[in-house]
Amino acid sequence: MPSIIGPSGAGGNSDMDTEHAGSAVIEAPAGASKIPAFSLDYLKDPTTGVGIVMAVCGGPPVAYFFGLGFGFAFAVAAVAGLCLLITLRGRYVLGELRIQGWMKIAHSALVAHWMVAATALFSTGTAIGWLLALAICCGWAFQIILSGQRISTAMLGLLVLCCTPMLCFMLWANWTSLPIWAAIPGSISSIALFISIGALAHMSMKNFVELQSALGAAAATRARLEFAIQ
Repeated sequence: MPSIIGPSGAGGNSDMDTEHAGSAVIEAPAGASKIPAFSLDYLKDPTTGVGIVMAVCGGPPVAYFFGLGFGFAFAVAAVAGLCLLITLRGRYVLGELRIQGWMKIAHSALVAHWMVAATALFSTGTAIGWLLALAICCGWAFQIILSGQRISTAMLGLLVLCCTPMLCFMLWANWTSLPIWAAIPGSISSIALFISIGALAHMSMKNFVELQSALGAAAATRARLEFAIQ
């Protein structure tokens, strides 16, 4: 969920246990048409409340630098986007597989919303603005990596969306605040961090896929044994 440092419920709810829906979908009711478009039950996950609080708390820093109107608009959009994403995820888990595309769009839009805020805060040129901007990018990057998405293109796309601004922030800080002899290694370090995040995401996705394969094989074996016993 978005927070001043990134989501914890949207995605941290695991902003995308979404794709964890694999096993849940198998047990979901067959009539996807009977799944309600909205239900408060979708929002009952404990992390949802935390995510909403974090999204709301993201508004004051924006309001401080850019005015109450912008701060209020940011918070409302962040909360609405988060609730939409969680609702879509809930419907997906219950078996409405056709909304997976919309779910990805909602997730991307929510991340983009936070990245715009991060860029705006960074543009203030203040130490706290820079800190919050980097914290937002890092928070989203960790959330995406730990959310356990099964589709590498989706995960990497979201990571690029949140890590590209972070890399730009770091390069800008290096070349505007340090002499060239320090800016060069600082830039190399920033790029290396960017590459390591991508490698970590790939490893996380690979481990998740292997785990799902093992669980699927175990379930198949159990089904054969139960059939043999009968």
